[in-house]
Amino acid sequence: MPLRRFSCCLSFFLVALVLAAGWVPDARGELSRLQEYEIKAAYIYNFAKYVEWPADSFASESAPLILGILGDNPFGPHLEKIAGKSVRGRKLAIRQISDYRNIALCHLLYISRSEAGNLKKIMSILANQPVLTIADMKNFITGGGMISLVVLQNKVRFMINPRKAKEQGLTISSLLLKLAIIDENER
Repeated sequence: MPLRRFSCCLSFFLVALVLAAGWVPDARGELSRLQEYEIKAAYIYNFAKYVEWPADSFASESAPLILGILGDNPFGPHLEKIAGKSVRGRKLAIRQISDYRNIALCHLLYISRSEAGNLKKIMSILANQPVLTIADMKNFITGGGMISLVVLQNKVRFMINPRKAKEQGLTISSLLLKLAIIDENER
């Protein structure tokens, strides 16, 4: 399948996923918080499909892919929908992380806005660790994060810092990068 066609299929898949999730704007045409985090949970699941981790990131061939949630969990029941699903041949496990010493045990780490004041500390702990960091707080990318979920014109979009991901030993598919907002300074 040509790359352009595959990219179009990926775009269609993401749109279909959002529609299947039942996203309908409220009477003012705005996303509700519940809808926003349902969509963000679906995005996180799809990010995992388009990122490669070093082989030594896993304890065994059957070890799960771990998504850690650090701080307050804004997703409500929406993470339950993706827990246990297969991603790149591994089951996705969701863990609430309360101790910073455990963040490097994750493969994906969602950093809640409640942890914004600790971002510098979190990023120093994760230095040289292959952990895909995701958040929806201001200045996350410039603070060393890899994927920032943003709402622009009533749509959930995402920004990626591919340079940071590469520094941490992760490979992000060019198909995902084509769909992202990327600061030219971060390529």
